[in-house]
Amino acid sequence: MQFSIIGNHLSSIEEKVRAEQAVPHKTARECLEETTRLKDKGNVAFKENKWDEALRLYINAFAAMFIVCKGRQRSVWGDAWFQTYVSGGQYDGKFALQVRIILRINLVANVVATYLKMEEYEEARFWGMRTIDLLRGSTGMSIFFGNCFNEVKLNASYILYLALNYQGTEFCFTSNLS
Repeated sequence: MQFSIIGNHLSSIEEKVRAEQAVPHKTARECLEETTRLKDKGNVAFKENKWDEALRLYINAFAAMFIVCKGRQRSVWGDAWFQTYVSGGQYDGKFALQVRIILRINLVANVVATYLKMEEYEEARFWGMRTIDLLRGSTGMSIFFGNCFNEVKLNASYILYLALNYQGTEFCFTSNLS
């Protein structure tokens, strides 16, 4: 699709816009694999007690799958982009939206655990409870997610546990979609 700029403008701006538009978008597979890579790097930082770095990597992992986190606000974009089956790579044959949701739950659990380690209990509670509330508000989730619903419920239970009853347990969640 070609666009045109009407009126007075700097040609340098038009060139930059056209250059940005020429860059192809990542596929759902590439987004999910980048999310997983960043989440795993965050887990390494977490295990090394590098809380700020772990949190930064987890937030970047959200962004890799079009979930923008700014403070307490999260904006979820691109659901339609993930309405496909993944071809190739570590998620071959999986429904991308399903993988995205499981990664999202795991990332929230990791963010909650990180805030707890940083002793920012109110942030941990906020992230955990917001996710639990979103899951509770979902309709037809158990039908839509089929076999992976138990994994989602299990991780959601851990998020709630972490957010409300922190006992000093040290762990990171990882995605196990075998």
